[in-house]
Amino acid sequence: MGEAVMMRADPIVHVIDDDISVRESVCLLLSTVGFDCREYETVQDFLSGHEPSVSGCIVLDVRLPGMSGLEFQSRLGQLGITLPVVMMTGHTEAPMTLKALNAGAAHFLTKPFQAQEMIDAVSSVMASAK
Repeated sequence: MGEAVMMRADPIVHVIDDDISVRESVCLLLSTVGFDCREYETVQDFLSGHEPSVSGCIVLDVRLPGMSGLEFQSRLGQLGITLPVVMMTGHTEAPMTLKALNAGAAHFLTKPFQAQEMIDAVSSVMASAK
């Protein structure tokens, strides 16, 4: 039983993307370098399953059904969520990138990204979150 509690305390990478292939690929990639990963299709799915006491980070797609990634990122503080964010999008535009970074995103990746870019971005925010 004590082991289960320790497992829950490990940092988690929360991947929020409406494309199942992206979610699965990112989680598979990150698991190969030792990260515990959870997948969510929408922001609402994440909010329903998020445990505030568990540290980690959010890998967040910009365009999502319901609340967009940019809107969610701008509301994190209001929601009491302090996890660092790595934004990703397949539809890059300079204003969108600036908006995300100005709102506090630690990194902004354009799909398709290199595997090492994602590993480096998540490693960076996870190290600073400790």
